[in-house]
Amino acid sequence: MYNIFPSFLDWIPGPHHRIFRNFQKLQAFISEEIKKHKESRQPEEPRNFIDFFLGQMEKEKQDPGSHFYEETLVMTTHNLFFGGTETTSTTIHYGLLILLKYPSVAEKIQEEIDSVVGRERPPCLQDRDHLPYTNAVIHEIQRFISVVPMGLPHVLTQDTHFRGHFLLKGTTIIPLLISAHRDPAHFKDPENFNPNNFLDDEGNFQNNEAFMPFALGKRICLGAGLARMEIFLFLTTILQRFTLHSVKRPEELDLSPKSTGLGNVSPPYELYLKVPGPSRDSSHPTPPTPCPGPPNLGQKAHSVELRGWGEGPWRKLRNWATLGAPLPLQVSKKTPLWFLGPPPFKSQIP
Repeated sequence: MYNIFPSFLDWIPGPHHRIFRNFQKLQAFISEEIKKHKESRQPEEPRNFIDFFLGQMEKEKQDPGSHFYEETLVMTTHNLFFGGTETTSTTIHYGLLILLKYPSVAEKIQEEIDSVVGRERPPCLQDRDHLPYTNAVIHEIQRFISVVPMGLPHVLTQDTHFRGHFLLKGTTIIPLLISAHRDPAHFKDPENFNPNNFLDDEGNFQNNEAFMPFALGKRICLGAGLARMEIFLFLTTILQRFTLHSVKRPEELDLSPKSTGLGNVSPPYELYLKVPGPSRDSSHPTPPTPCPGPPNLGQKAHSVELRGWGEGPWRKLRNWATLGAPLPLQVSKKTPLWFLGPPPFKSQIP
């Protein structure tokens, strides 16, 4: 409706106005970050996407045909955040439900995290190569749920023969990504949740060319890299700090999506998080790539009541778990979170 009558709907009250308010807030946040980068960046040592973009702006500032402007930087950064936000929160929300359904899988992840990372610091991206089972489970979650079952429209650049059909150049096609994820020719157990789909016979992680949760080709999701990092960091940090418990028995949990369309959405469920006791600790070697993380906020949250609904308790829980990211995990109002037990470590805050 808004695409058809944009000016008309501007005068009608409704939740669509909130989208633009949120959009403006995100634009202001990005603009402030760009300003900070301008003040602190060193041209010879770009730190991230914004630094690289600013460097290219500097190189092409005399080119009238350049596309590297600050407004373009703001919108491109916004697209990266947007592309990696919704799929991330949906994947984590669905992933926690799957781990409640299969508690033995969650326990094995926690054992691997304890043995490789320990609990002295939060997990970091450098740990991913040393956590093959955890990495396999995250890939299997994405394959099994297929958050985006269909890809974006593509157009053939040449005449193509496909499975006995002749497709003319210029034909619009929409890839069905979920069909690749359920292909028995590429996955050992395509119809069930099974981390072995991404493990070889020796227990090492192995990728699969049929794995394409963010689509493929030139129109792959812009936020794919950001989403991969966030999903790994969020899930590993949650499982490092807490054990997951369901108010229902695992066999009573239904993994069927609540709705299926452009995306698969998990059904509502209830869970509570409990701080693991010392029995889960194990002697672990020094990680090969130490990753300094944010300060541990566990002691601060010990006096905070987390029994409740929605974003407020999740923000406190996120701070306690030292996830450290500004992106909130979207928890449905039908998904209460409970925090049980005191933190097992001391705060590093002076």
